[in-house]
Amino acid sequence: MKEKIYHLTEGELRSLIEDAEFLNCLLNNGVDNWQGYEEACESFNEIKENGDIEDILDDFIFEEVEHEDLDPSVELNVIEL
Repeated sequence: MKEKIYHLTEGELRSLIEDAEFLNCLLNNGVDNWQGYEEACESFNEIKENGDIEDILDDFIFEEVEHEDLDPSVELNVIEL
C-alpha cells in the first residue's frame, strides 16, 4: 500500500496540533450537549462525504512511498526553508 508523505510548514503543523487539542478540550467538556452540535456534525459529515478533505490533502502532498519503505525507527529531519 502506498503511503503519502505531506510537506507542512511548522506553522501549519502547529495549527493542526492546536486545533486537535482544542477539539479534545471541547469533547472532554461536553460539547456534544451544546446547541448547534448536531448541525456541526452534519456539516462535517457532508464535507467528508463530498471528498472535500481529500481535495485539501492533495494540496499538501509531497510524495508517495511504498508503505514497506517506511522505517518507523528512522528519525525524520526537519528541513529549514
